[in-house]
Amino acid sequence: LSLNIVAIDEAHCISEWGHDFRSAYLKIPVLNDLNPDVPKIALTATATEQVKNDVIENLKLTSPQIFTGSYYRQNLHIKVSKTEDIRTRILDLLRSNDNPAIVYVGTRKNTIQYARFLNSNGIKATHYHGGLDHDQKSESLLNWTNESIKVMVATNAFGMGIDKSNVRMVIHIHLPMSIENYIQEIGRAGRDGSTSQTHLLFNDNSIFESERLSEKSIVSPEFCRSVYTNLNDFFQI
Repeated sequence: LSLNIVAIDEAHCISEWGHDFRSAYLKIPVLNDLNPDVPKIALTATATEQVKNDVIENLKLTSPQIFTGSYYRQNLHIKVSKTEDIRTRILDLLRSNDNPAIVYVGTRKNTIQYARFLNSNGIKATHYHGGLDHDQKSESLLNWTNESIKVMVATNAFGMGIDKSNVRMVIHIHLPMSIENYIQEIGRAGRDGSTSQTHLLFNDNSIFESERLSEKSIVSPEFCRSVYTNLNDFFQI
């Protein structure tokens, strides 16, 4: 097989997700052994300096040339609104939009709850999260892609490889974990260059919930020490 170039898309996964459900990214460097002379390009929409360094190190890129563009998207209208009644506000926004939309929520449970809420109020919606099996994900994505259902309620697991050009609205009802995540997620809107809306809805309760989720995702030093001690005991180190 003759290759001209190896392109690694969503390259930030090797840093942010490489040790979790994107473990396959960590196996990419084997291509260096199989095709040592083929040039490689790693692509991502967002990357901090640390992520950039992780990509270079983990992909074993030698003396790479780095090209950096702007995050600015002229066709995206970004709005941040404090509202006590988030559910009513979501209904108002989606009823004003006849095109495909994405609603990002904080938990798997929320995807189901909000999809049910929207359907019960006359807005056809489906849901997507990392815990669904392959068939469920495929069905949900197909229904949204062919626009038999126009609203996708999802966690941040929805996004990798999604390139639907006419998404006109992205709504967040939780605070993203980082500005890079937020840029990635609102970047699903307006890929055809047409004007599109992004809305971040929040209130005191959603801020509290986002802080709680953030704290749950951080492993404490005490837990790390406990795991380390138990591994040493188990392997008699």
